[in-house]
Amino acid sequence: MGDKLHQISVSFAPVEDRVLLRVSTNQSSGYRFWLTRRFVKLLQVGLSNIREKFSTLQHFQEPERKQALMDFQQAEAKQQGDFSTHYEEKKLEFPLGETPILLTGFKCNLLDGDVTQLVLRLHDERSFSVNLERQVMLNFLSLLHDISLKAEWGLNVQQSTPALNPQEESKDKRLH
Repeated sequence: MGDKLHQISVSFAPVEDRVLLRVSTNQSSGYRFWLTRRFVKLLQVGLSNIREKFSTLQHFQEPERKQALMDFQQAEAKQQGDFSTHYEEKKLEFPLGETPILLTGFKCNLLDGDVTQLVLRLHDERSFSVNLERQVMLNFLSLLHDISLKAEWGLNVQQSTPALNPQEESKDKRLH
């Protein structure tokens, strides 16, 4: 994806028991994806691990101080985020189609400037890539946490978790 992220929206679909992720870009492209319970859990862990690597946290060795700063950054991002504007789907083109596509895996990397590269693997082996600036990534992490609570999935994923490699765990496995 060459254009920039415009909006992200997540909603719980009880009939599907899945989360609908909608993404739009500044070039009026729209994308719809299904996220399963397991996928949301692994994505939260992966993004939490990336968050722990942000440059602002590298100066802290003590876990308590590092956690306090992560909590502060998360709260600050949520306070500065725009959660009141409704997702705008009018006049969007859907390069992958209007029907939501099941995601089967992901990879996330920390780039320079605390930008998170998120590559989402589609069920047909295609992929969708987006770069998330620090505040946007933190707000996306909050959205995933909040929607998993709304779905009553009991994921209990902490905002900070021990290092895991979700790609290794889900290697050669399909998420449903």
